[in-house]
Amino acid sequence: GAFGGVRHLQINLDECQWTGVTCVNGIVTDLNYYGQQLQGTLPTEIALLADLKHIDLSENELKGTIPEEIYQLTKLQQLFLHHNQLTGTISNSVGNWWNLTHLHLSHNQLSGTIPPTMASGTNIRPYCKFASLFVVTGCFCQLF
Repeated sequence: GAFGGVRHLQINLDECQWTGVTCVNGIVTDLNYYGQQLQGTLPTEIALLADLKHIDLSENELKGTIPEEIYQLTKLQQLFLHHNQLTGTISNSVGNWWNLTHLHLSHNQLSGTIPPTMASGTNIRPYCKFASLFVVTGCFCQLF
């Protein structure tokens, strides 16, 4: 199931007290589960955390596609999903990430082309570390 490797979440505690969660005024803004041996798929429920600005789920064992619901996180500034086993393509809905400045998706099995909405819809800077971002396309940074 989703996040099958998480052992340290304590359901009886407020989520703002969970390891890996940062809150501002009681609102979840950051998830940092870098290298926590998470397994499973990215949960669609992540979209319920509408104020997320930073997600780092890199260096885990996450599989499956990037769920369409994650593109609803319009306040997202940084997304790190590198070094997982993600497959599929990036949705055209990536243009919803108006505030996105950092995106690191390398070392997955993503394929397809980079949606044109990414170039027009985001503020991403050429911070890029996109080695082997896609099987078919070249360097993401060339778009900017």
